[in-house]
Amino acid sequence: MELPPGHTLFRGVYFSFIVYFLITGTFCGEARVTAADDTSNQRAPLNSLRRTLAFVSSGLDKQQTDRLKALQKSVLNADHVKFAKDVLELGVLDNLLFEGFSDDERDYGEILSVEVSANTSSTPSNNLTTSSDNITTPSYLSTSSDNLTTEEATTTSPANVTTPRPLPPVLVNHKCVNHTAAFVEALVSRQPWAIQMIDADGKPGPNLEGFQLFWLGDYEECTKVVAIVNGSSGEDNTLFKGRYCTAIFPFQPTDVHPLIPAVAPSGLRVGLCVPDSCTGNDITVILDEVLASRNISFRVGLTTCQEESVDYDAKAIVVLFICSVFLLLMVIGTVFDVVVVQWPKWREASELGVDSQSLANNGYNSIGAGPTTSVNVKRDEETQPLLSGGKAPAGTDEQGLGKLAKAALAFSVYTNGKKILTAVHSPGSITCIHGIRFVSMTWVILGHTYIYGMTTAANYVTYLKNSMGLWSFQAVTSAPVTVDTFFVLSGLLVTYLILKEMDRRDGKVQWFLFYFHRFWRLTPPYAFVMMLYIPLFPYLASGPNWPQEGTELNYCRDTWWTNLLYVNNFVKVKEMCMAWSWYLSNDMQFYVISPLIFVPLFFWRRVGVVLACLWLLAAMVTAGVISKVNNFPPSIGMSATNIAASPDYFLDFYIKPYCRVGPYVVGMLAGYALYVTKCKVRMNLLVSLSGWAIATGVGLAVVYGLHGAANGHPLSEDTSAFYNALHHTAWGACVSWVIFACATGHGGPVNTFLSWSAFIPLSRLTYMAYLVHPIIMTLFHLSAPNLFYMSNLNCAMAFLSFSVASFAVAFVLSLAFEAPMMGLEKVMLSRQRKP
Repeated sequence: MELPPGHTLFRGVYFSFIVYFLITGTFCGEARVTAADDTSNQRAPLNSLRRTLAFVSSGLDKQQTDRLKALQKSVLNADHVKFAKDVLELGVLDNLLFEGFSDDERDYGEILSVEVSANTSSTPSNNLTTSSDNITTPSYLSTSSDNLTTEEATTTSPANVTTPRPLPPVLVNHKCVNHTAAFVEALVSRQPWAIQMIDADGKPGPNLEGFQLFWLGDYEECTKVVAIVNGSSGEDNTLFKGRYCTAIFPFQPTDVHPLIPAVAPSGLRVGLCVPDSCTGNDITVILDEVLASRNISFRVGLTTCQEESVDYDAKAIVVLFICSVFLLLMVIGTVFDVVVVQWPKWREASELGVDSQSLANNGYNSIGAGPTTSVNVKRDEETQPLLSGGKAPAGTDEQGLGKLAKAALAFSVYTNGKKILTAVHSPGSITCIHGIRFVSMTWVILGHTYIYGMTTAANYVTYLKNSMGLWSFQAVTSAPVTVDTFFVLSGLLVTYLILKEMDRRDGKVQWFLFYFHRFWRLTPPYAFVMMLYIPLFPYLASGPNWPQEGTELNYCRDTWWTNLLYVNNFVKVKEMCMAWSWYLSNDMQFYVISPLIFVPLFFWRRVGVVLACLWLLAAMVTAGVISKVNNFPPSIGMSATNIAASPDYFLDFYIKPYCRVGPYVVGMLAGYALYVTKCKVRMNLLVSLSGWAIATGVGLAVVYGLHGAANGHPLSEDTSAFYNALHHTAWGACVSWVIFACATGHGGPVNTFLSWSAFIPLSRLTYMAYLVHPIIMTLFHLSAPNLFYMSNLNCAMAFLSFSVASFAVAFVLSLAFEAPMMGLEKVMLSRQRKP
């Protein structure tokens, strides 16, 4: 067989592919079996098999070659079924895979490796004829596959057992060997189910030059395979069913276990339809032995097989029980809210001819004595950018209720949903923040749409090659800077709100509440998402790419605590659970150290400003030095002189707080400026336009400045270090200007757009949307029966779909977890809102 010209890599790919199909009998495909006894029809499969054996023999040693040649001579006058039996009973298939096992070793439980064959060096070839007296009934034709014995799988013809070698570390299940042999015979006789198995195997497709090395095959066709054979009583028996497996042939060790968490394995991936008695280890051993017999250095790094069904384990059952408890609490809280709290107000409002909201806001109270106090929404802006802000006015009146009743109301779907969906700006709030939150979140989703799409894309190399040179595509490759926007928002709100609080309290800070409030706002929803995602994700779907063991390493058994303590960007980073959660760790770490800046800013303004500037300088110098020393690229998707998107960039630079703290500090300075000026700044038109022009220019430089580097003009090592040192902080300064200008009345149409009331409920959902959107993307891509084809239209549609789905799921989870936790915090701390 002539191999196609090309790179040595593809020669190895083709060899490995050909050799596997050799084992499963693919080259017997030209055999034609008919009901007639025509000699030519009987000889057709024989000729095909002889050519197959000849091809095999080219890679075997002399003894094995002699055996195969003798076998070829012995079947000149035999029919194809008898020939297949000779092949299988003489152990040719086993000889290609295993050698040197004794009878005792073969009797070991469910493990079988056979090396019992005629000694062709001392036995004439005519002794290898297909005499039925010397061949027992093949084990794979046994009516009971569970009771197979070693004797059923071997020959009874005169034989010399070779001297056994030590057992290899991994053996193949005897059922797998026998069923594979049955498959070969069925393929010879053109059984439909055997042809279906071959048809379901992955095969080389187009775009090999574009590195399309995922040969998926047909998962559904494989799982529908039912191998039926005639038993000894003449009845049809089900021998096995088809199982879909994926063999990964790595080009480098990290192709099997990527260094960056949550990145899919790469290398050559081939979909295989095998008997369901075979495991991934079985297939790996078989393929590796065959490749070794061909003197091909390519090896299987990992083979994963899909189970027909996966039972719920203890973790999943516990999680489902907890979810049922929360669902019950939501039902109880909603019923209590509607019947006890809302219904009397609705009835009273109906009698007065006004709506219940107006009734509540005007001070009427239907529960207890005295006027009610309307909800103060001045706390709308929370101290972190992704979590929903303060809650809008609601008609729920909790005055006169005990703590238990208030705890029940915390789970009310009616009240929580009304709070989330109310599109009303809080008095004195920075209204543009809502729009910035939402737009930034959609930008994150846009960037991840491409990143997660590449995990199962058929043409990502070609697509990226054609797209990277486009100006418009720089908005995608520069999407990581949107994380800096959230750092700016977080630093700005922390400083602005805490300085106002310190001003009211004469410089005093309730430190326990300062940290507890932050931890409570972030951690329970975060933990609940982890609880739902990690144990339940394997049961959500199925498919050729579906990870039935979950997408997280060992179900995050060794790393979950690093997430909840917000240290996963330092501890066990290569085993990081929920890789996108690195942002939360950075943000929490920045929050913890923020008093080192805002306390001096309050008491000693000049000292505080100097300290903030020193923090900025230290962050920029640190980022630049690390980039220079390690020769890091200027962006996570770019390549430098010696490194192409190295995992070290992500693990040692991208997720480290000392490289990302710059935008947070800039946000703190902006928050301090808003506090000092009380959001009232007189600015002439020239100054305002100059500020907007500078911010726009710097922002465009950050986003589009790497266009040349993406078009074959890489930055030098020093230029890359300079860019890494400054671009995060520069982007943070641009965002800070936008917020400052909008908050002080100099935002013009930008402020009008960003302050659109429709953004308010969406901005409240950004935290949960951030947590769940990678899970939704992973679910979509890994459950698909086919590869994802990347195109501008497909990616745009995927982006819109992911955005809608992420915010929809975020709304449900907010009702179930986030909003109730905030209600419980008020109950636990008995915080009284001031009018």
